[in-house]
Amino acid sequence: MIGTGTRGKRSGSLRREPNQTIFQRRLHAAHSANYAPEATSCYFQATAAAQAGGVLNAILRADGGHFFIELETRTAGTAVLVTSNNRRPRAFRNPIRALEVIRELGVENGRFSLEAWRPDETARERASRPDRAEAMKQTHSNAAAHEKWFREQVKESLDDPRPNVSHAQVQKEMADKKAALRKRIAAGGASASHH
Repeated sequence: MIGTGTRGKRSGSLRREPNQTIFQRRLHAAHSANYAPEATSCYFQATAAAQAGGVLNAILRADGGHFFIELETRTAGTAVLVTSNNRRPRAFRNPIRALEVIRELGVENGRFSLEAWRPDETARERASRPDRAEAMKQTHSNAAAHEKWFREQVKESLDDPRPNVSHAQVQKEMADKKAALRKRIAAGGASASHH
């Protein structure tokens, strides 16, 4: 099912949803002067709609440094492709990836709008996340340390002069230990009931 947004009731003004992005507000304003909010559709809903013949065209729309997919539907007007988790418009940095998704949806016709494309904004967004860069450096450092430790453990095991013990021998020794333990428990349980 494709869900739709809501219209504010106070003095004809728009009620701004807390999670509404600039992109959504621009789309709302662009679609009609009376504000007819567009529908939203996650990947699975969009795929089902496209397979059922409910999608006419796809629109690849740029906004800032990202690209967004809109779907012209037969019944719900224009629907924006959103993420499944938080229902926000699905943003693509790479327009090729967005085109691949459109094709995966089964939509073969469409158009694009580049009037709001600002590729320099993508560079600013990436530069504004030093915390993520530091976290990735730490992750790679941890992975390198684990790799070093793992290789040392393997080398130590291979260099160990003690003879290898077969799996069957280990299983037999464990079975013997379990049997001895069960015997002690049974003997202890029997003597405890006599007291």
